[in-house]
Amino acid sequence: MLTGDVVPVDFAANARSLGADVIVADDRQGLADAMAAALASDRTTVVIAETDTSVDVPGYDSWWDVPRAQVSNSAAVRDARAAWEERVKLERWYL
Repeated sequence: MLTGDVVPVDFAANARSLGADVIVADDRQGLADAMAAALASDRTTVVIAETDTSVDVPGYDSWWDVPRAQVSNSAAVRDARAAWEERVKLERWYL
């Protein structure tokens, strides 16, 4: 684990300094609107969505989802893939 205070970074100012358009999203709808606007833009666009790093996703042990191999001669790998396919159905999409 890292220790110490969080280093404040102004991501919006940094992105603007590199010539990007910046959209700041304050809530879920704002994020959806910002993503739509960014996708429609013909310029590099950075979407800033501040998050609370102290809040974990409930009922999920990790943020990293690594699928198992889809094709394998190993029964153990095939079993792991089948189990992964069942668990991925429980994932919640927020957008």
